[in-house]
Amino acid sequence: MENNETHYCVVDSDVIINLMKKRSEFVGVLEGLKEKAILCTTAYNAFEVLHGTFAHGNAEELHQTTQLLDSLVIFPFDCQSSQRAARISSGLEKTGKLLPEGDIVIAAITIENGARLLTGNKKHFGRIGGLKLV
Repeated sequence: MENNETHYCVVDSDVIINLMKKRSEFVGVLEGLKEKAILCTTAYNAFEVLHGTFAHGNAEELHQTTQLLDSLVIFPFDCQSSQRAARISSGLEKTGKLLPEGDIVIAAITIENGARLLTGNKKHFGRIGGLKLV
């Protein structure tokens, strides 16, 4: 990575959840990335994390989740990302290597925004061509 370019790092839902649980290995990685990239997530990741918090959390956890999400740039699911997701999905379908639609949406948004994805599920997301992983 060159220092004069802006780099975006999309933080996947599993990493956000581990940060909320204060798992040191994820906190350390994220601290190191803050110096090299603008930390982001996708609208779909925000939905996943908020859904879990509303379903299983309390008011304090909701506050912490909202604070964390507010500290990140949130990339939307727009028309270009929708088209990219449809291409990825149909390509995976043809090869018989399907992934959950939400993961395809996250990958498409990440690619469309020229970002890299920080996830604990590299093997899973590694099947998506053009997606750069941290």
